[in-house]
Amino acid sequence: MLRYLVIGFGIAILLSGYQTAYSADIQSVTSPTPGDSNEGRATVFGSPRMSRGHPCILMDNENIARYREQLTRNSDLKSEFARLQKWGDQRIQQPLGVPKHETNSEGQWIYPEYKAGYKDASGKYQWEWKFNAKLQRLANDVYDLGVLCAFTGSEKYADYAKNILLALVDVYGHEKGNPPVDPQWKNHFEPFGFDGGDTALFLVKTCNGYDQIYNLAKFTAEERRQVEDNLIRPLAYHLKSQNYMFTSLQNWGMMCLYGVFAAGMTLEDSTLTNAALYGLNGTQGKPTGGIFGYWFNPAAADQDKNWDKSDTKSQLFSLSIMASVAEICWHHGIDLYSYHDAAMKKIFDYPLAFSSTKASTSESLEIKYREFSRLQGVTAYDYAFLRYRDPLYLPVIERMDKTLSMGGNCEIPCLFLAGDRNYDFIKFELIK
Repeated sequence: MLRYLVIGFGIAILLSGYQTAYSADIQSVTSPTPGDSNEGRATVFGSPRMSRGHPCILMDNENIARYREQLTRNSDLKSEFARLQKWGDQRIQQPLGVPKHETNSEGQWIYPEYKAGYKDASGKYQWEWKFNAKLQRLANDVYDLGVLCAFTGSEKYADYAKNILLALVDVYGHEKGNPPVDPQWKNHFEPFGFDGGDTALFLVKTCNGYDQIYNLAKFTAEERRQVEDNLIRPLAYHLKSQNYMFTSLQNWGMMCLYGVFAAGMTLEDSTLTNAALYGLNGTQGKPTGGIFGYWFNPAAADQDKNWDKSDTKSQLFSLSIMASVAEICWHHGIDLYSYHDAAMKKIFDYPLAFSSTKASTSESLEIKYREFSRLQGVTAYDYAFLRYRDPLYLPVIERMDKTLSMGGNCEIPCLFLAGDRNYDFIKFELIK
């Protein structure tokens, strides 16, 4: 189905001559030219905006204002917020819980509570994964505390998240200690089971959390520099050096590209951002890969059949990534939802093909919807409904679990549309 995501590269410059909220160093991002024909094209509701300052990536000030307003009457959102706040109030009373580190007699940077990977008899590395799991939990904490700060305005959550980030800077030990023994490892995390996909997950969560607490009064310029230059940036550039993600439609390759993109947008780093958009050494006029040069490239889709061959879980993983990238772009004046006659909608529709099966009874269809709605990544359909308002998505967003948190694979947070005051009216208008 990704073969439908064909986008011509034109000169419709959305941000040309406009200094973005990040910095003048971020180059104008251009919009690929949509398909020529409007016949049968899905309508996209709303208009992209230009987020100014931080927060500005996945959840900007407009998102936060909507969530806050909805808290007064959306029972699902109120329940989820209460759960998250209860967790947050408990978390900030606990020790930070970051891994302990030290240098051994050989000058190697190690984490004594965790076992490094080792080669088995066949020469293949074996991993314990506990170190990785710990770092991912901490990254989730940074994100969730950032959300609590955004919702409440309370700096107690942001201050704790800041302390986690600064502790992680220390744990990462950028340019400290001797390099790892195995030359394939480029930082201190990798020998303990932390690969490209793990780095991407960690970056997406920490960047989005950092984005929410950036304006914390107690967050000094020097502390921000430490987080950016000694944690996020070196991890992102190392991830960028692993070229496979720029020409991959496989879900983990897409996840890695998302990690580079999120870091680039957070850091106002045009090298990272342009690489994610256009591929390594690519440009707007001549992309070599990335979001515009591969994800939306017909030749690439023909070569990589992963989407058609993958199972529903993998498809939803990819969809959640694409929705996340589309929303970040939306916050910076770029409408991925409309490109090439709203081709992205076909990707949302594809996993729901079971809904049109004539042989399905109402009972069997209900079972299928419930099973589908329990899968990770299904929250992407909140955004599909927000942008396209297709009744096809209604059974999904009404049945799915609703959370403000990112899941284990950085699933996009829920919008809680089914509890929105306008939802019943929109639903009635769509199905009457």
